[in-house]
Amino acid sequence: MKLPKGWKSKKVGCLFDVQLGKMLNETARSNGEQQPYLTNYNVQWGRFDLSKLNEMHFSERDKSKFALKKGDLVVCEGGEVGRCAIWREALTPCFFQKTLHRLRPKNGEIVPEFMFAYMLSIAGSKRLSDLTTQSSIAHLTREQFCKLEVILPPLPEQRKIADILSTWDEALEKLDALIAAKERRKKGLMRHLHAHLAEQTKVGHSMHQLGDLVERVTRRNANGDLNVLTISAQDGLVSQKEYFKRIVAGADLSNYYQIGRASCRERV
Repeated sequence: MKLPKGWKSKKVGCLFDVQLGKMLNETARSNGEQQPYLTNYNVQWGRFDLSKLNEMHFSERDKSKFALKKGDLVVCEGGEVGRCAIWREALTPCFFQKTLHRLRPKNGEIVPEFMFAYMLSIAGSKRLSDLTTQSSIAHLTREQFCKLEVILPPLPEQRKIADILSTWDEALEKLDALIAAKERRKKGLMRHLHAHLAEQTKVGHSMHQLGDLVERVTRRNANGDLNVLTISAQDGLVSQKEYFKRIVAGADLSNYYQIGRASCRERV
C-alpha cells in the first residue's frame, strides 16, 4: 500500500515501551503493603472504571516497573483484545496487572491519543486477530503486540486527527446524556400522570378504557366534513384546530376513520 507523503509504517515495539503487567499471586495478595491495580474489567474504551479496584503488594522494584504515569496507553491483553484508554492520573499511585499492556511512547514519533484512535479503528479486524492466540479466550502476547504495524502520519496530523475524533466523542457523550435526561423526564411525567389519575379516582372520578367509551367504526370520512381530533395528555380528545391553532392533518380527510360514542353512536 502506497502511503501519503510524509507518512510511514512502524511497528508498535519501535514506537512504544511495551510492558505487560504484574502476575497476580497469593503472596502478593496477602503480604506487605497493599496497592491498587488495574485489571481487564477496569479498562473500557476511552475511559477507566475505578468503582472497584483490587489490591496487591508491589515491591520497590515492582513500583518502578508497573507504576502508571500520565499519558500511558493501557491496552487489554485478553478478552476484548485491544480495548484501551489513556491514563490521566485519576489515582496516584496505581499499578497494573498481567491482563494489561502499558504502552509508553519512547521516541516522540507518536502521540497516545492517535494510537488510541488507531486501536479503535482496527478493533475486531483481521489485522489484530492475526496476532492473537486463540484458545477459550483470545490473548495478545507482548511479543505479538510489538509486531503490529502502525500507519503513522506526521505529528501535527496525528494531533489534528486525535482532536477531531475527541470532539466527536464529546458530542456523542453529550447526546447520550441528553437522551438519558429525556428518558428520566418522561418517566417522571408518567409517574406524575399515574399519581394524578389515582388521585382523581379517589375523589370520585371514574376510570374507563377508551374501548368502553367509543368504538372504532370502519366507515371512512367520505365527505371530509368531520372535525379532526387529537389526543392531549392533559385534556384527552380535543379539536385539532383548537389545540394547535391550525390544522396539521392532510388536506384530504376522506381516508380518516370516524369515532362514535359507544353509548349512543353519536358522531364526534
